[in-house]
Amino acid sequence: MEEERLVFAGIDEAGYGPLLGPLCLGICVLSMPASTAAEAMADGCRLTGHVDFFSLLAEAVTEEARSPDRRTAICDSKRLHDPNKLKPLEESVLTLHAAMTQAVPQTFRALLDEVSLTSPARLARLPWYAGEALTEALPVEALRERCELRGESLAQCLEACGVTLERIRVEPVEVPTFNGLLEEVATKADAELAVIASLLAKMWERYPRLRVVVDRLGARDYYRPMLEQRFPGLQVRTLAEAELLPPLPPLASARSSSTSKAKKKSPGKRSKHAQEEGPPRYSRYRVESPGTAELDVTFATEGERVALPVAVASLYAKYVRDGCMRALNRYWQTQVPSLRPTKGYVQDGRRFLADLEAALGTAAVDRVRAQLVRNR
Repeated sequence: MEEERLVFAGIDEAGYGPLLGPLCLGICVLSMPASTAAEAMADGCRLTGHVDFFSLLAEAVTEEARSPDRRTAICDSKRLHDPNKLKPLEESVLTLHAAMTQAVPQTFRALLDEVSLTSPARLARLPWYAGEALTEALPVEALRERCELRGESLAQCLEACGVTLERIRVEPVEVPTFNGLLEEVATKADAELAVIASLLAKMWERYPRLRVVVDRLGARDYYRPMLEQRFPGLQVRTLAEAELLPPLPPLASARSSSTSKAKKKSPGKRSKHAQEEGPPRYSRYRVESPGTAELDVTFATEGERVALPVAVASLYAKYVRDGCMRALNRYWQTQVPSLRPTKGYVQDGRRFLADLEAALGTAAVDRVRAQLVRNR
């Protein structure tokens, strides 16, 4: 009889604050045999029910944003993001993708076809995504061969440790959809939470026994009402609320690919950034349904430090949002060649809109404002 596999997932966002462009929610799902997971679970991770994948996979991954060796950087996308360079973020994402699919996508559209929960055809209802707008060649800055080689190394490490990279997905919530959600809820945080609740339900349907870490939403500590509303009639148990996690365990030092997963690992150092941030807070809940189905969900401050799947989700969410913003900029620059591109953040987004109005007229911008600009 095949041994039970435990399923671990992470959710994180990119684009919560901007005025322009999509809010992207990333999802990463890993699985491994239950017996191996029990051995790999560090003390700090037991509180969230997650394995310390950073230590387990330390031969191939690192939390350091600038890896001095061949390991793949997996950390919060904000630490890899460089306003003038896409390469660090792109290299990590395409390496992960090569490990999962054995290939680096040829175009951004091909990547979306594989990971987007919103079909590119639906995105194409917005003019800046229509036609050939999403067919940008990949990689943009990273080296394909380097991503493929690192992807192969990461895939070998995953296999050696008994870990399966089940799926990585991104939900791009475009401006019209986001504005529609804002009409139904009180705040944009509630709008994001509604999307997260929907993603949890979809994942739980696919994986009946699921453990999820979600990067905590701002200062919010209490999520039971949301879970009870999303899963009416099911029992929601509060396991912890607004608790402090103990100091996170150090990354394991590098191991050779032939090292047995049962062999003891030497402690290494976590990044300076991780050490300075202090212990994160978390709230944990368990949703139970008749039979064996069980959803264990933790909302943790800096969830990308607590659980590697959250960091992967963060990277993919950011990469997809950046690709969408490049398409938006290209569309408007065909109409106003001198227009400076924007990342969509509030101050620069307002500058971008003012430049558009100056070049095309207020009436022209008003015609697409509902598709282009968030209400909050």
